[in-house]
Amino acid sequence: MRWAITEGPVITVQAQVEARDYVHFRFSHFYGRGLLKVLLVASFFAIAACVLAALQAGEPRARTPSIVAAAVLFGYWLVIAPAALYFDAARAYGGNEALHQPLRFNFSADGVSVSGSAANAHQSWSVYWRVRETRRAFHLYTAGSVTQLVPKRCFASAEDVQRFREVVRTALGDKARGLRG
Repeated sequence: MRWAITEGPVITVQAQVEARDYVHFRFSHFYGRGLLKVLLVASFFAIAACVLAALQAGEPRARTPSIVAAAVLFGYWLVIAPAALYFDAARAYGGNEALHQPLRFNFSADGVSVSGSAANAHQSWSVYWRVRETRRAFHLYTAGSVTQLVPKRCFASAEDVQRFREVVRTALGDKARGLRG
């Protein structure tokens, strides 16, 4: 379902989160954390140090521990962590029927209204502490990792996406730093 209607100062979006949307959210949420970025940079330097130690080691037996350490770190960040995150997100999406239901979002100056078969609520903008935009979606955070996920593909046009950004920026000010465009 893809459509957006602008009714005066209200932007209405009919959204249905698909598995790919949820997996993308989990990846961007996980890899977007500040502490994880520090760990990734530290791991990169640890891998580089291990490779340098292996290159400077005189005999081949002395190189083995450094090469093994580099391979373990490299394999963890490039294979194990992403695979575990993907399978966990896919399992979580598959097991939560509420995520499969279509939702209707109304965004206006006074807040966000959400309605669907599993939820009906209105929240003022004051409960949102962060808004983040990725290539594929908008993440509206109300607490920690509690998020309303609005896929960009559900907007009818680029103009509707831009109007949405303007409504959010007006309502949230500095909290909308995560928006593009």
